[in-house]
Amino acid sequence: MKLIFDVMGVLLDPAHLIKHAMTPYINEDKGLNLPYGEIKRRYKLASRGDAKALNELLSIDEQRAFLDRYVKRRKDFSAFEKLVGKYNLYLLTNMPCDWGIHIYKRFFEKNVMGVYISGCCTMKKPEEMFFANVKMALTQEGEEKLIYFDDKEENIQSAKKAGFEAQLIKEDGALEEALAKLLY
Repeated sequence: MKLIFDVMGVLLDPAHLIKHAMTPYINEDKGLNLPYGEIKRRYKLASRGDAKALNELLSIDEQRAFLDRYVKRRKDFSAFEKLVGKYNLYLLTNMPCDWGIHIYKRFFEKNVMGVYISGCCTMKKPEEMFFANVKMALTQEGEEKLIYFDDKEENIQSAKKAGFEAQLIKEDGALEEALAKLLY
């Protein structure tokens, strides 16, 4: 059995990183005064592998400092930590490549078997092809039970279509409850 977790919204906060944190950070510190829609558009491009989309706004060091300032562990992170060493743990994220690597190194490097970052491969959730490719990578040694946890219904549905068991985690504390039902 392999357990696969969405990063933002299930294990880390805030899932609203762009809207509530990045917009004022860019406007105040860089004086760009970009509207939210443009920032979101650039973030979506970066999450599909376009490294220049955000790098034109902020240097890599500024982006990393921004992530260090705003990204925190959720309450459910302790439930995740209890699984380390007992189960094969994996991560999926729709972050830009550099963001995903930075977050992986900061929070997960010694705890998981692998991470799938949309910004490093040009496909992203909820695209069924993204889940199908992750499934193919995780089951190369034969069929294996894959359980996926995400906070967005559209990702859950695509994961199920690709052959994952999937659990919707909408609020802090729900992961611990779902794990208790599945594993203990």
